[in-house]
Amino acid sequence: MITTLKPETTEEQRIQLIQWFEAQGVQVHEFIGAYQTVLGLIGDTSGIDVEMLELLDIVEKVTLISIHSRAPTGSSIRKTPSSTCWAQNAAADISQSSRDRVP
Repeated sequence: MITTLKPETTEEQRIQLIQWFEAQGVQVHEFIGAYQTVLGLIGDTSGIDVEMLELLDIVEKVTLISIHSRAPTGSSIRKTPSSTCWAQNAAADISQSSRDRVP
């Protein structure tokens, strides 16, 4: 899940939301830009009420990310717990295979 905060969100409000997300059992990765703050949630977000989240004054947008995306056919990507993305493993596999080819 990705939560985009409104530009006028205060630091205190942002921290309170992050603490609430963490209390729900998910990890939060913050991306603070010049005009926008985005919170990436890692873990099982199925218990988070998206409609309630969208009603918060500080939330601009909530984007759901499917963890059930299939890896490309014939891929050597490892299956991992739902809290990680198969793309992360693909990047790790590519990185490892590059190191293996170096003489």
